[in-house]
Amino acid sequence: MATGNETTEITDADRRAVDGATITADIGIDDAEIDWRKQYTGFTEHDAERLTDVSHVFEDIAEQLVEEFYGHLESHSETVAILDRSSKPVQALKRDQRQYLTALGSGRYDQAYFDQRARIGKIHQMLDLGPKIYFGAYSIYYRGILEGLAEDIKSDPDGEAADALDTLVERALSVLKLINIDQQVAMDTYIDAYSAQIEATVAEQEKLMQQVDREVNEPIADLSESAREVTDRTTQMSRFVAEGSESIEDVSGEVSQMSSTIEEIASTSEQVAATSQQAESLAEAGSGSAADALDAMSGIE
Repeated sequence: MATGNETTEITDADRRAVDGATITADIGIDDAEIDWRKQYTGFTEHDAERLTDVSHVFEDIAEQLVEEFYGHLESHSETVAILDRSSKPVQALKRDQRQYLTALGSGRYDQAYFDQRARIGKIHQMLDLGPKIYFGAYSIYYRGILEGLAEDIKSDPDGEAADALDTLVERALSVLKLINIDQQVAMDTYIDAYSAQIEATVAEQEKLMQQVDREVNEPIADLSESAREVTDRTTQMSRFVAEGSESIEDVSGEVSQMSSTIEEIASTSEQVAATSQQAESLAEAGSGSAADALDAMSGIE
């Protein structure tokens, strides 16, 4: 589908793929809905009869009015760009518009009529021929149809002015009611298409959010796991340090006890040294006494 300034071409194959019955089914336009819309708009059997009575007017004005319609479209660069997206020749597009105008006086405004209106609305949406352009160009049709109806009344030599004006108003209102219903269908196709686009966009955003969630949360989960591992290791190291502190305290106690023992050994060593010195003195004294005794014995001898 073309949007904005895109230049996507709408081909014949694209058109053939557009099925009006499928579209009306999707947007809920069935017989009951059609009856309700006619009733709400005020489009009655009398309106259908009036349009049938002036079917010749639509046939008479179709050729010239379609030329004016497309002349108006081709006089604006925005609409020319839209027409260029269609592979269908302008002459073929004009033929479709003539068929549309003559269908206004067909008198058959049933499911098939609405299916065709939905199909046209969908193709316009594919071309990005938005409501402001599609409905805005209808001012050409309003004027041409009203002028055609007026000329038809003027051509009746027996008609009085008041009655003729009343007839004109009634016929004009019948046309405008039908076109109003047509425009409702066109708007439905636009709303349905844009709703589908919104749903697709939301789905894409949800998919992107899930991807971002995976790409962000998975590293965070890995980081959290790493943090837990660091915490566990820190706790384990703290436990080892605590156990080491207890061991250091035990070693310190043993060292203190050993120092006391060394001090006792040093004290005992001093006592032993003193005793040894005393023994040496005594030994020396004893040795002198022995010498004296030997001298005494020699004298006696």
